[in-house]
Amino acid sequence: MKSENVDVKHFQAIPWCRALIEEPNTVRETASSRFVKPSGEDILFANVLNTPDTIKAFLILYTPPPPAPPGSPAARIDEARFLITLGYKVAGYPNVCHGGIVMTILDEVIGLLFPLNKERNAIPETSYMTGYLNTSFMAPVEVPGTYLCRSTIDRVEGRKYFMTGTIEDSKGSVVARGEALYIGLKEKL
Repeated sequence: MKSENVDVKHFQAIPWCRALIEEPNTVRETASSRFVKPSGEDILFANVLNTPDTIKAFLILYTPPPPAPPGSPAARIDEARFLITLGYKVAGYPNVCHGGIVMTILDEVIGLLFPLNKERNAIPETSYMTGYLNTSFMAPVEVPGTYLCRSTIDRVEGRKYFMTGTIEDSKGSVVARGEALYIGLKEKL
C-alpha cells in the first residue's frame, strides 16, 4: 500500500505499526487535530506539538461501521486507535515523557472520537468538553518512542460520554490509562 500521507509513510517504516496500518477495512488518516481550524481550535497539536522533536507523527486508525439503513441514524464509531511518535522535547525527566503531556495525549485521543462521529452525523453537532480525566501511570512513557493509543466510548447517558483511553508500548503493554467524562454542551438560548 503506497500513500502520500507523510504520517502513514512514517509509520509504515516501523514494522509493528505497518501491521496495524495494513489491517483490512482500516481507515488511516492524520489526526484532525494536526490542522488548525479557522477558530484557532487545535493550535496546540497542529503547531506547538507538531515538530520532529515533540510529536513527529500522529495517525488515526479506525474501522467504519456498516452503513445505516435509509432513514436511520449513522452508527457511532465507539473505538479508534492512534499511532504517535514522541520526540525528546516532550521529556519532563531524562528520556521520559512529562506526565502532563501524557495526560494531554490521552485527552486528545479520547476527544478525537467526537469529530469522527460528528462527520458521520452519529452524535449531536455540539461542542464536547472534558468533565474529568482520571489518569493512571503504569510505566514510564519513554522518549523518543512510538506508541499505540486506544480510545473507546464505554457508555452514554444523555449528554454525558464515559470514555477510556490507553497508551501502549510496542510490545502491547499499557503504560498509561485515562478514564474520562466528556459532556455535550447545551445550546445557548
